[in-house]
Parts: sequence; C-alpha cells; structure tokens
Amino acid sequence: MEALEGTNLTDYAHLIIGSAKFPPGIKVIYLHLTNDEIQISVYGKSLAQIKTHCTNALKRLKKISEIKISNISASILITHDGTDIDILSGKEASPFRLFLSALTDRWTSKGVAAAVNAGGAALIFKSTENPLISATIGFVATLVGIVFEAIHHAWQAESWSWSESK
Repeated sequence: MEALEGTNLTDYAHLIIGSAKFPPGIKVIYLHLTNDEIQISVYGKSLAQIKTHCTNALKRLKKISEIKISNISASILITHDGTDIDILSGKEASPFRLFLSALTDRWTSKGVAAAVNAGGAALIFKSTENPLISATIGFVATLVGIVFEAIHHAWQAESWSWSESK
C-alpha cells in the first residue's frame, strides 16, 4: 500500500503481486492483470529514471524461471488534466537483431574500405603474388574483426529502443 501512495493505481490494489521503492522517488509496481498478462508500472521524476527502471524491472522479471515472456512493450505516460497521454513507446530488440544492426553498421564503415583497399592492391600488383596475398589476408582479417565487433556491440548494447508515440 505504501508503493501505491501518490499513484492512480489505488483501485487496483487487489491485483498487485509485488512492488519496490527506489530512492529518490522511484516506484515500481507489478500488477497481475489476467492469467497471462503482467503490467509493470514505473513512477519517477525524470524520463531517464523511468526508462532505466523500466528496463531493470523487466530484466528482473525475466530472471524468474516460472514466467514465460512472449511479448514485451512499454509506454511512458504523463497525466495532464486527469488524462493519461502516451508520450514514448518502447520495445525490446532481440539479440540477433542487435547483432545484424551492428554487423551492417560495421560492414558499411570498415568492410567497404577494406574491400576497396584489397581490390586496389589486386589491380595495382597483379604481376606479383605477395601484395595480392597480403591484401586478401588483410581483407579476411577485417571481415573477422567486423564480425567480432558486431558480437561485442550486440552483447553490450541497450536492447530497448524508444520512440515518440503518435
């Protein structure tokens, strides 16, 4: 009940399955809405705090082995004249999508340059094999580096993306 103070969820007290209060002024409330739906309400003083605690609350929920999560989305609402207005929407990207995004970015920034360098070396040094072999080895090494950078980026990247609601 302490977590509900100052929120618009007091009528839903019977649906609460957990809550947490984080200083300064952050509240996270877990509601069991239907048999297969849990809503997490995060109250805070700034958008940055709300985004951070929203993603942290979901990470904690995912660690519970009995809960199977199939769909995750988020909305950040502000109350104006008694009406909730949706200002930001968020969704979580899969690790594979993060990897593909990083791979595309790295290929554009590094792979194209390596391909141009290797192609140029192959055209200029056709008569001798050593520069061609060196260019090919450099190109393959760049490709391997791109893949490992993309994996590292996907591992470290924030999995949530936020956009303005329509």
